[in-house]
Parts: sequence; structure tokens; C-alpha cells
Amino acid sequence: MKKLLKIVLILFCIATNIIQSIVFVFVIGYLFAISGAYTVVYLFKPNPPSPEIKYGEFPLHIVYELNGEIIVLRDVMICEFDGFEYYGTPGNKRRVWKTRLRSGNERLTLLKIDEDTELYCWYGSPNYYMGDLRYGETPEEYEQDLRDSFEWGFISIRREGFSNAAVHADKAWEDYNLRVLDYYFSKPIVNSFE
Repeated sequence: MKKLLKIVLILFCIATNIIQSIVFVFVIGYLFAISGAYTVVYLFKPNPPSPEIKYGEFPLHIVYELNGEIIVLRDVMICEFDGFEYYGTPGNKRRVWKTRLRSGNERLTLLKIDEDTELYCWYGSPNYYMGDLRYGETPEEYEQDLRDSFEWGFISIRREGFSNAAVHADKAWEDYNLRVLDYYFSKPIVNSFE
């Protein structure tokens, strides 16, 4: 009787281990199928090099005319390294930068039209200012794009709940008596990544 009880106990332990192994493989396989191979590859892919300089402050100002009045809008863009994120093809990661304006404002607002709509201007990406441009663009090309956004005269318009649109400078002048006269944005830092 003791021998039979031992055999049953051993068979029970073996069956329990087999069931646990099957459940483990099933759960891992299920998670892999749900989240995709990208997540698993991402977990094991090393991060790109960290930036040597992780914080920067960049003064900027815009001079514009609104209804005959000359207004100078000054602020400081603060950029900080914020870790890494997954993007694109399996396992790719990139550096993430967060940005804010020292004033506490969300945007460089030139004119608040109503509760849901305002004219504001774009002041660039933290990647540019922190010396971490992507997609093979040079700082000179990026600066030209930034200048073009003013020289072409496009000023973004924000409507809550809708995507941003663009208003040509002529339209902003015609409809709101607003035009940008001058602007200054800081140069990027020279950063290194190791």
C-alpha cells in the first residue's frame, strides 16, 4: 500500500510539473502573440547611446504686429532628456526629449481668437536644440525649414478637438491684422552620445 501511494505521489508530481510547463509555455506564447515579437525584441535590444548634455535652455523671441501695435514675445524653451522609446521596425529605440516653455505656456501664442482657437507659431523640436537631429537632416537644413515656416508665413491655428491647420501669413494679416516682423531662435548645442 505504501509503495502504491509513493508511485501515485511521484506520478502526481510529474503530471503537475508537466502541466505547469505546458501552462508556462502557453502563457509566454500567448503574451508573445498578443504583444507581438516587437515587444520581446525591444526588451532585449540595447538603448542607443545616452547624451552627454541632458538639459538645455534656449531663448527665443518673436516680434509681430497686431492691429497696428508692435508686440515682442519672449520666452525660453527648456529641453530635457527623457529616456528612450520604441519606434518603427522591430527593436529600434531612440532618445526622447521633452520640452516646455519657461513661461508655463503650452505654445507661443500670438493671438487668442476665442476659447477654442488661437494663432501660434512653432519654435522647433527639442531634438534640434539638443544636437540630436534625426532622419539625416543637417542643422542647416533644419534651420532653413524653421525660417521657411515664417518666410512662407504659415502660422498654425488650433481648434480644440480638431487637428491643427495652417493659416497663410496673408490670410492672418487680412483676417486678424497680424503679421510676424522678426524672430530669433537659439542655435543648437553640440552634443555627444556615448
